Amino acid sequence: MKLTKILTKKLTSFWLLSLAAVAFVFLLCAVMGFTQLTYTFQQQKVAELEAMLANDYQQHGSDQFSTWLPPLLTAYKAVDFSLSQNTQLVYQFHREQAGNVKSSLTLYQTQLSDGQLSMTLVMPPPFS
Repeated sequence: MKLTKILTKKLTSFWLLSLAAVAFVFLLCAVMGFTQLTYTFQQQKVAELEAMLANDYQQHGSDQFSTWLPPLLTAYKAVDFSLSQNTQLVYQFHREQAGNVKSSLTLYQTQLSDGQLSMTLVMPPPFS
C-alpha cells in the first residue's frame, strides 16, 4: 500500500511537471510570436511611409512634406529621418529622445522612385 502511494505521488508529480513544461513552452512561443508580429508591423509602417513619400513626391514635389510628415513621424516615434534626391537633402527631421540607447535603434535605408530619392529612417524598437 505504501509503495502504491509513493508511485502515485511520483506519477502525479511527473504529470504536473510535464503540464508546467508544456505551458511554459506555449507561453514562450506566444511571446516570441507576439514580438515577431510587432517587428513585422513596424516594417509594414515603414513600407507604407515609403509608398506615401514616393506618391506625394511624384505629385507635389517636396513642398507639402512639412505639413503632413512631422506629425506622421512623431506618431511613428521616429528619432531621425532624412530624404535626399541624388545626394541633395530634400527633407530632414530629428527628434531628441532621452530614453533611447543608440545601439537599440533600428535603421531603415531605402531607395524610392527609381533610385532618385533616398530615405533614411531611424526608429526605436517596438517595445520602447
